[in-house]
Amino acid sequence: MRRVVIPRELLKRIINHAREEFPKEACGLLAGWKEKNGGIVVKEAYRTKNIADSPHRYEMEPRSMYEAFLDADSKGIDILGAYHSHPYGEPEPSAYDEERTHPGFIYLIVGLECGGKVRAFIWDGKNFEEMEVFIT
Repeated sequence: MRRVVIPRELLKRIINHAREEFPKEACGLLAGWKEKNGGIVVKEAYRTKNIADSPHRYEMEPRSMYEAFLDADSKGIDILGAYHSHPYGEPEPSAYDEERTHPGFIYLIVGLECGGKVRAFIWDGKNFEEMEVFIT
């Protein structure tokens, strides 16, 4: 199983963002680098505004996405994925998530109903593959 490596403090920020946005979905972008073994190292998380304003959907506001890409570029890291919350469900990809995914993109999902449980997935073009979340 491939893994996503993420600092504890960064993960806390993501979970807190999800709690702050409740009852709607929180969303943001993840930046870092890919390891040779297929793993991902996350070094930054960028909050984005959910313009869908929904507990079941998210759509990132373009301006905040643009600012995240600029900041990541200035730090020499790449946008590798996204995070979002499921306020009322399990932290697993929904059919809606599958419709909007991109091959090779990482998805970190926070399940608020599960006490802030976090799971990560990567889309291979046909299916989501779960990744181990390794907290440093």
